[in-house]
Amino acid sequence: MNQKSPYSFDSTGSTDVGCVRKRNEDNILLLPDQGLWVIADGAGGHSDGHVASQLIVDNLKYFQKTDRIGNDVNHLYKILNDTNEQLLKLAQSNQIIGSTVSALISDGDIAVILWAGDSPLYRLRQNQLTQVIEDHNRVEEFLRQGFNQEECDKIPQSQQLTHALGAASPLIIETKILNLREGDLFLICSDGLTKELNDTEISAVLTTSTSIEEKQKELISQTLFKGARDNTSVIIVELNLDN
Repeated sequence: MNQKSPYSFDSTGSTDVGCVRKRNEDNILLLPDQGLWVIADGAGGHSDGHVASQLIVDNLKYFQKTDRIGNDVNHLYKILNDTNEQLLKLAQSNQIIGSTVSALISDGDIAVILWAGDSPLYRLRQNQLTQVIEDHNRVEEFLRQGFNQEECDKIPQSQQLTHALGAASPLIIETKILNLREGDLFLICSDGLTKELNDTEISAVLTTSTSIEEKQKELISQTLFKGARDNTSVIIVELNLDN
């Protein structure tokens, strides 16, 4: 955390295998002292997706922040790029060992998001929920062809990833810089959550007056109640003004 920043973070997270899958291919990482939170979702349909997501968090868990967030972002990208090369070497010629990644890093003044894949990241500000990154899948392609969102959700090919770790070299990682305001709440999740809950349902949970721990538990609980067809991971990060 930037020592000059008046803000601090509270965060919580968990992952659940769900009701259908036999193995949890999601992995999460919370490093609040370093201002870093990560979700990696092993790519569905690929063998050893859990290996890919585990490698991502293993390679990031010793991350140490500096006093310059630009340096930290560059360091994160290098770790992710090196991980991508490791995954490509692990895979056979006819195999992909892949995973999404969505990472939020902040020094308390700004936040930077790095992502590849379709693990959503939302910001709740003044009770307004916004998905602040675009999914790297083929949904946009189908929307341009004239399908609506409901129809896209029913087309299996629309969920095919266009970017992911372990899929290709060079690695394509998008970044986005966000300003911060007191009370901002960030939700990082795997798509197991959004397969069961829509934005209205997610917002209804996040805008309650309960603690972030209770919000996180409720999101997982509602996902399980609806059948949890996929693994589900949730990280909530809340920005607070220090007294």
